[in-house]
Amino acid sequence: MKSKIKNQSLSEGLELASEILKTTSKVLEESRHSHDKCMECDKPPTHEVLWAEGHGHAWFCDEHLKSWSKENGDDIVYLKEVKDGVAAMKFSDNKNPNIKESTKVVDFTFTLHHRWWPSKLVEGKMDMPQKFELRIDKIDSVLEIITNADIIGQSEFITYIKESQNRDSFKIGESVQRVISPLDTDISKKDISWMHLVDKGSAKMIESTDILVSIELKGDKLSGVIDLHRTEKDHNYWVLKKLK
Repeated sequence: MKSKIKNQSLSEGLELASEILKTTSKVLEESRHSHDKCMECDKPPTHEVLWAEGHGHAWFCDEHLKSWSKENGDDIVYLKEVKDGVAAMKFSDNKNPNIKESTKVVDFTFTLHHRWWPSKLVEGKMDMPQKFELRIDKIDSVLEIITNADIIGQSEFITYIKESQNRDSFKIGESVQRVISPLDTDISKKDISWMHLVDKGSAKMIESTDILVSIELKGDKLSGVIDLHRTEKDHNYWVLKKLK
């Protein structure tokens, strides 16, 4: 009996390993394809997808997108149009909106930091500049949401959003750490600040377009859905609302 269970477990393990190898092989194959041709033919690509939990990036003409989606549609995370006939080198470089009707929800991670700078005299009063920095690790990029408002204590405020590849802040621990800006080469004039990790947890991207971003956060202190609406087209300032 024990031998039968052991053999069954081994069989299931080999089956899982085989599926992982197949997916890995497909992802590696994608990296070698020309970005100005569909991955199944010589036509220019019309769409590109982020799939395999964010690890795969593929691009197809209309015809081959349909056939490829029949087998891999459930693994698509994002789907975007290619408007110039050349797929992006990195999926995050494609700034077109996600057009997948039923986006597969992927668990990302987030960190929330409180950052402050040395006090200075402003209009006769001592002022301590500070910001709250919420970062969502989206696998292909980092979404940075930066505001002067207390993200935990306030329900609606203006915030600044940008995308980057910088993951250094995810390494900042729970103890207060001194941070020196690497942008200034003059050591005597470096931008010195302090950072403290306020919260961390999982994040689910519910919707992400040019004018609306909706994220569900699950942390010890910051939990629930936040909606971000762009104030003006082509501006990086957004109105953040916390939904209960």
